[in-house]
Amino acid sequence: MRAPLLYFFMCACLIPSLSPALEWDEAKHLLSRADIGLTPHKIGALLPLNREEAVAKLIAKAQATLALEQPDWMGGETSAQIKERFAEIRQLNKAGK
Repeated sequence: MRAPLLYFFMCACLIPSLSPALEWDEAKHLLSRADIGLTPHKIGALLPLNREEAVAKLIAKAQATLALEQPDWMGGETSAQIKERFAEIRQLNKAGK
């Protein structure tokens, strides 16, 4: 009898539609750990979501933020080119000592 009940609860945790929506304190705690600038509006935006959906939303937001273009002052250099340039500067500094 225990095994089917345990299986049911494991499945319920994995199926987002059966997971309950976040409560105010849960959403506030999640945002305080994962976001900057905690506001009532941000907390309210997570309330209709369950935990899995809320975490997925925060991860998607973070990934979108990381996909920024380089600023113009960087001249379009790639990170490999920048590392190469710094390595050249280090070698010049060592040779000058």
